[in-house]
Amino acid sequence: MSPQPGSLLAQLAAQSSPEARAQVLENSADAATAHAEAAAQGATDGEAAADTEVHYIALVERAGRLLELDGRKHGYVAHLRMSRFDI
Repeated sequence: MSPQPGSLLAQLAAQSSPEARAQVLENSADAATAHAEAAAQGATDGEAAADTEVHYIALVERAGRLLELDGRKHGYVAHLRMSRFDI
């Protein structure tokens, strides 16, 4: 399975460095629109969110595995075998 040509995912997959992929995201009107639409849905109460401790995780492909990186866990969690084009 390959990303649709011209899609944001295809543009990201075509980049070889994290810096280049970040640049694609930063300059993407599609990503900005998707973010704005998700934020406008208002699933989080602003008052409650102000008291919430910030927590991020990242899912990355490394050496054919999907890895979960979570700062609250010791090490990474390997989920499944994949290629970078499966994302």
